[in-house]
Amino acid sequence: IILRMKVTVKYFARLREILGKSSDEFELEDSPTITDLLNLLSNRYPQLRGAVFEHDGKTLKKIYQVLVSGEYVGEPNKKLRDGDIVAILPPVAGG
Repeated sequence: IILRMKVTVKYFARLREILGKSSDEFELEDSPTITDLLNLLSNRYPQLRGAVFEHDGKTLKKIYQVLVSGEYVGEPNKKLRDGDIVAILPPVAGG
């Protein structure tokens, strides 16, 4: 049995500028991880590779943070659940 689930990805600041939109909804299979989702984004949007991914094109640069349904996630192998909202946050500068 293949389980299907929906995950919403929200983009902010630089990512929103690059993609020209603030969010996407993806239908995924088989209990994907955050790494799986990032790989999907890298493949679907090659223009993100240099801006937000490391040279391998798959690892999110350390200056970005990932929140899943409002909670900071430091573990890229965390499993996503149906209905999760994933926010990719750029670095914040202020003074």
